[in-house]
Amino acid sequence: MRGVRVPTSLKIKLQRLIFLLSLASFLFGCSKQEAVRLRLMFWADDAAFSRMKQQAAIFEEQNHGIRVELIRTATHRAYLEEILKEVSKGAMPDVFALDLSDFAQMRSKGLLHDISGRADDLFDFQPRLTECFFQDNRLWAVPAACSTQVLYFNKRKFDRAGIPYPSDSWDWGDLKQAAERLTLMEEGSERMIQYGLDLDPDMSAWAPFVWQNGGEIFDPDTGRWLLGSPAMLERNAAALQFYVDLIYESRVAQAKSTLAAADSPEPPLEKRFSAMMFAGRSLAAQLQKKEGLGWDVSPMPRNRRRATTLLVQGYGISSFTQHLEEAWKLVRFLTGPTSQTKLAMSGTSIPARVSAAQSRVFLDFPGKLSINNRAFIDSLYYARPLQTTPLWAEIERIVAEETDLLFSAGKDSARDSLIRAQGRIDKLTAATQVPHLSAPSERKTMKKK
Repeated sequence: MRGVRVPTSLKIKLQRLIFLLSLASFLFGCSKQEAVRLRLMFWADDAAFSRMKQQAAIFEEQNHGIRVELIRTATHRAYLEEILKEVSKGAMPDVFALDLSDFAQMRSKGLLHDISGRADDLFDFQPRLTECFFQDNRLWAVPAACSTQVLYFNKRKFDRAGIPYPSDSWDWGDLKQAAERLTLMEEGSERMIQYGLDLDPDMSAWAPFVWQNGGEIFDPDTGRWLLGSPAMLERNAAALQFYVDLIYESRVAQAKSTLAAADSPEPPLEKRFSAMMFAGRSLAAQLQKKEGLGWDVSPMPRNRRRATTLLVQGYGISSFTQHLEEAWKLVRFLTGPTSQTKLAMSGTSIPARVSAAQSRVFLDFPGKLSINNRAFIDSLYYARPLQTTPLWAEIERIVAEETDLLFSAGKDSARDSLIRAQGRIDKLTAATQVPHLSAPSERKTMKKK
């Protein structure tokens, strides 16, 4: 049987087709083998982890040839220790989330890559936040989220008591008076059925009162702690004593142990039986499914001046990464407009980008019964970072130990507690030479629309 003759021109075309298919297969195989794998480390609860997985999938779709491996710790408590473990194993993450309290230690250990000059849209970020990650005139991380401490209040409980809602004109006297009227005891007994105020005993909670009273906790220019220093002792002690007296003199708040509070989870919003509390943005996320509880927010009450705490989180690139350009793409994505809008939708933090924080997505959260989200943004004008030194964890523990009896039993005085804490802090810092960060300057960065 004679074979079918194939025209020469067709043979050539078939050969070319086979060659192109082989080349495509080869290149495709190479591209799969050469895909860059980035290791991203962060801390997150289950809900935040789910959001991060979605973000990573979107990033991979938009950046073919880059794969993201997620390394998660459940809480921030031992986060830095976990990073150092990864370093010791030679498996340093390429990109990691970091809190401002981590930044100083990461810088002192040389873990962060200088990213100065890479971001061409810093104009859309809160300058107060980017300044937190500047050191030695270089940018070491891009801010992604922040939180300010504000006053949460239950409108239903205020309505029942016939008390006007808190406003931005409130001072310490207004706070105390309202808390006293909102504190309710069962008739004929000593059983408390409602406290007017919920007060946390940790330093981050009462630091705003120190600042509001004209006191100072830390000097960024010298790197010295001033809690019980002669120059600041009287103002600092007066502020702390006012805070504690709300518990033991006015009896408008429940006593708590400073040491026990550090290891206890926060109760859910519906379990709180106080009419007011101080908290950051993360508490607002609970309002997303609890709109009927009647909570709203207002700026912190003032005294001599306005002040509140500022918490900042961002993303940095490892100084050990072998994929700098790809790592920067990931950081840019995680702090980009789309990711910032998703963050605003979650309700857990204030987006670092002005455009996202000023969007209706953030300002109208959590929906039909929107809270006063503008209070969080306005608080950025006078918010101050506290966790700015590598020794933050050790110093926080010292202060907790020296103020525990003050908060848990009403024993001791604020003045003596701060003096003892200052003595221990001085010994610690004298024995540990570490760099410190400069505090961001006072700037107004968000204008009301």
